[in-house]
Amino acid sequence: MQNKITYFTFNDPPSGVYNSQVIEVVKYLNTLDSKLTVQLLAIISPRGFRTNRAKIKQLNQQAVVLPALAPLKYWQQNKLLLWLIKPFLTTRKIICRGPMATCLAIDVFKNKSVVYDGRGAVFAEHEEYAVFEGSGIENQLFAIEEKAVLKSHFRIAVTLQLTEYWKEKFGYASNQHVVIPCTVSQSKRLSPIPDEVKSFIEANKNKTLFTFAGGNGKWQGIDLLVSFLTQQLQANKQAAALLLCPATDELLNFQRQFPKQVLLTTVEPDQVHTAISLCDYGLLLRHQTITNSVASPVKVAEYLMAGLKVIISPNIGDYSSFIQQENCGWVDRDNDHVALKKITREKRQHNQAMAQKYFSKNSTTVISAYKKVYG
Repeated sequence: MQNKITYFTFNDPPSGVYNSQVIEVVKYLNTLDSKLTVQLLAIISPRGFRTNRAKIKQLNQQAVVLPALAPLKYWQQNKLLLWLIKPFLTTRKIICRGPMATCLAIDVFKNKSVVYDGRGAVFAEHEEYAVFEGSGIENQLFAIEEKAVLKSHFRIAVTLQLTEYWKEKFGYASNQHVVIPCTVSQSKRLSPIPDEVKSFIEANKNKTLFTFAGGNGKWQGIDLLVSFLTQQLQANKQAAALLLCPATDELLNFQRQFPKQVLLTTVEPDQVHTAISLCDYGLLLRHQTITNSVASPVKVAEYLMAGLKVIISPNIGDYSSFIQQENCGWVDRDNDHVALKKITREKRQHNQAMAQKYFSKNSTTVISAYKKVYG
């Protein structure tokens, strides 16, 4: 008998993150069991709907992509949309990315098992970084996340620390959950990189190369990144930094301070692995907030898969302790590391092995965890 599951996303536009955390996961789940079929259901904003629907369908032809019925403030009106398609959904289980998707599924699909795919501490994210400012749902966030955590039938948490947050904030007392960190594909193909990046790396190939590959959101700790690198580059002229990140005034000023040692640019998602593989140290420096303490930044896995040592702040999800215990880098507590040397081939191989063991989608640990979800 075929085991059918729906993976449901709400208000998530196509992006690099959507591709790695949704499209690739759905594709991956469909490979785990010949009797398992997982279909993507995405409700997205009506703004740019045709373009964004085409992007999702290009990556997953079987995906069902529908326009939201109203602005986010009236998100519950989308229950009507789910009621209309309910007769056509023959799946027995629905995995929901985020608390709003989970709450919609809980209310509409009474006869299905609802799995909350928890990607972070949503209420804390808004309290600390105002990520939902102006959306009209600011005062609903606690109740939305609480319902998703307590009323779902099973839960995926990206870190053990996230389950501790659930316990403390919402009184979660169940053991019906599994921890699955953000993962990467084990086989990363090397793609051509822009000439600008290639030339910069070639010019600095004998130097210690630091890199940061990510966004510039408020939680990213760009000020910590600049502070750390300023110290490194001032202390060591044989150091350089490749920043694959959208520009900010702070980053542009930093680049102007070290014009020959810093390149600030962006590349396509499929070019990131190739670019960072030519560096030595991957940076993940963040402030001490609840949001960061429960997070599972996929860039940790990406850095390790590329063979880099990771320099990480304390208390970043489950990763700070992992980096220290597995000797994959270090936890930057005092910002006093100077004159760092290029890493050896043996260390690159060690870090890649750690990534394959713990953060690859082909990891036996990850496979076992997902089987608990769909079993």
